[in-house]
Amino acid sequence: MTKNSRISYFVPRPSSFILCPCDVFVTLLCYGTPYESDAFCCKEKNNVYEPFIVPLSLGLLGEHCPDGLGIAGAIGFAPQSCAYGHGRYLFHPLLARRPLRLGRFAGCSQCGYPPSTPVRINEFITVEYVGSGELVDDEPEVPENEEPSGNPNPTEPPVDETEHGAVEFSVFNSRTKFEFKVTMQEEMLDDIYNCHATTWRTESPFETTFTFLPLISDGGEAAGEPSADTRGWTNGIDNRVQIANPNIWPTRTIAQFRWANSTTHNSNCSGTLIGPRHIITAAHCINSQGTNNWLTQRITPAKNGFGTALAQEPYGNSVVSLNPAPGTEVWYFTPWQWRIPSTGDGSEWQWDWGLLVIPDRLGDEASWMGYFAATSTYLNSVSKWNRGYAQCNTARGNSPVPCNNGRMYADLSPCNIGSFSNAGADGWNRRVSIGCDLSGGHSGSPIYFWHKKPNNTFVPVVSLIVNTEACSLNCAANNNFPNGAVRLTPANMGTISWLRETFP
Repeated sequence: MTKNSRISYFVPRPSSFILCPCDVFVTLLCYGTPYESDAFCCKEKNNVYEPFIVPLSLGLLGEHCPDGLGIAGAIGFAPQSCAYGHGRYLFHPLLARRPLRLGRFAGCSQCGYPPSTPVRINEFITVEYVGSGELVDDEPEVPENEEPSGNPNPTEPPVDETEHGAVEFSVFNSRTKFEFKVTMQEEMLDDIYNCHATTWRTESPFETTFTFLPLISDGGEAAGEPSADTRGWTNGIDNRVQIANPNIWPTRTIAQFRWANSTTHNSNCSGTLIGPRHIITAAHCINSQGTNNWLTQRITPAKNGFGTALAQEPYGNSVVSLNPAPGTEVWYFTPWQWRIPSTGDGSEWQWDWGLLVIPDRLGDEASWMGYFAATSTYLNSVSKWNRGYAQCNTARGNSPVPCNNGRMYADLSPCNIGSFSNAGADGWNRRVSIGCDLSGGHSGSPIYFWHKKPNNTFVPVVSLIVNTEACSLNCAANNNFPNGAVRLTPANMGTISWLRETFP
């Protein structure tokens, strides 16, 4: 079965739902559990629900828990979800009658004390504690790197023929401050992505027809005359405009990042909702490269100027604070290669993308964009767009002019690609040079396009993440592609789908 094959299957639903106490549940999941062959149910004893083990060889959990009281069904079955119980357990036809137990990952990573040895969540996921991280209020770096150079038209294998191998990620929990190295095998990631893709969970909930694209792709006010420093500006000219109303589709899914306690509402970075509480951004916006310092942020989709009233923050915000209250923790994810200290050759920027799981379901109202791994040929054939929250008063002086704190800016010209570089073993290039005007604050913002579906409707999909600006001091007339972005590859698709499945 290929990654594009349609999947259909039936999962029985327990007759009622009771969840074991969290402390018992988490401790049991973390240590000393025969995870390969057993699952957990709750049974009543003296009015107390206690966990006990049921061999999975007997069949699906919901069929054999007494009176149907299964942990797997504690939250219910979600239509168009690949998870039985919203990610607690995942039953998959390619893994007949064998759960992936994705919920065990969250339980193990939230325990009050870290495991002393690597923990196998299942045969596809290994979690290794690497140390305590630090939450800091530092401002993200505004990276400058030489323009990525490479092949303008590389040949890359189709998604369903790509083999990427195991994926390694650094994972940080803002409540426990524990940092883990997580290794996930290709088979599982491909299966989950396949399931999500065939149930449309990799797409935006909204679609449109081509007739309406011009109405929702443009808009704004002129940014003004260039300043002295033109780094990040194609051909040394800033063509960005201020978006007058970001609270339209799909720009309302793009979020401003600012310090959690900022009084100026100036922007640090940008990010995009790709799920109800799932944010994709640049790794340097959430972690200082090569360190265990994880950055606090206040994340606000469709932010529109100074203030916190409905007009400026129509969907509210989610705060990544230094000391999160119970239930407000945030999960950080970056490629493990980003966590390794730089060697000074600039190779770290190919890994400069990351994910956040925030406590607030901002996407339930703002909605979200889809995510898509497009081959170089496909990317070069479509018009790509960037919108982001430019930082005002940057040290480099290349902010848009005039610049207003908390406002969204956009180069209304398509964000064309100059070349592809940093080819991986899977045959996909991880970085590109891009020709849209940028400055500090645009880091982490999406480069998206309108993907045409078989029913001739279009959905916006994120395919690249802005991460660097170039030109040393000033961009000149021959700097057509001065900036850099990180691509989403087939391996990234599986990781994002796994994240959404594990943290619904």
